[in-house]
Amino acid sequence: GFFWYVLEEQWRLQYRDLKLHWNPVAKQFPEWSEDLDMEFFRNDTIPKHVKEFVQTNRKEYRLARTVSRLKPKRKEKLEELHNWHWFFIRPKRSWDEMFNQLVAFQKKYNTTVVPMKYDKSLLRWTRRQHEFFGDKQYVRNETVDGTSVKVTRFSHSKWELLNSIGFFDIENKSAHHQAWYRKYREARKYWEENGHCKVNKTENLSLYQWLSTQRQLYNKSRKLSDSKILTEERIELLFEIGFEETLKRRKSKKATTSG
Repeated sequence: GFFWYVLEEQWRLQYRDLKLHWNPVAKQFPEWSEDLDMEFFRNDTIPKHVKEFVQTNRKEYRLARTVSRLKPKRKEKLEELHNWHWFFIRPKRSWDEMFNQLVAFQKKYNTTVVPMKYDKSLLRWTRRQHEFFGDKQYVRNETVDGTSVKVTRFSHSKWELLNSIGFFDIENKSAHHQAWYRKYREARKYWEENGHCKVNKTENLSLYQWLSTQRQLYNKSRKLSDSKILTEERIELLFEIGFEETLKRRKSKKATTSG
């Protein structure tokens, strides 16, 4: 009855708005292409509800193969639009656009750690930047003619832009990353006070378990030749506090047991 009439009227009004904004953009292109979508979704003069209407109906069209979500009459009306298509394409934003969004976020919240509930696209983008530029994958020290110099893996200004807003600072890394460094600082303090990292289980159980986990990750990363399991940066930091000795200790224990 009345409820369905209201829904139909709402759809009709949104379709009217879409037609008003879609056709002028679509007529600039001889046929549909991703460029058409990019032009439409990046156009700031087109209201947000119109763009959402497009994505909602495309989604319903996809679901229509298994669930009767999109009514035939609605499908026909949408296909009357110039160069209309049903492909569900998420408009991509350029690196500069995403960086500017991160800058605005950093200014507002004084951090570059994006929460999951804030903006998933920005969260995924920051994760990709950490994977691509993170740790010591981008900058490493090498000895050239007896002098230690910093060598960049990529000749790109993007790292400098990210670094300018503290993106690579420890406190601006993910919660998981921060947790690792907190535990590492505890291990380093133990090493500074005792001269070794051979922590006894009864002495500090959590630190003992953490170091045991790092040994397992180290062995796995070497066995599979996968630096993502335990990064070179972390391995270097662990070796600075005598981690290598704990590895030798474990090997000698295994040899004694097998013998």
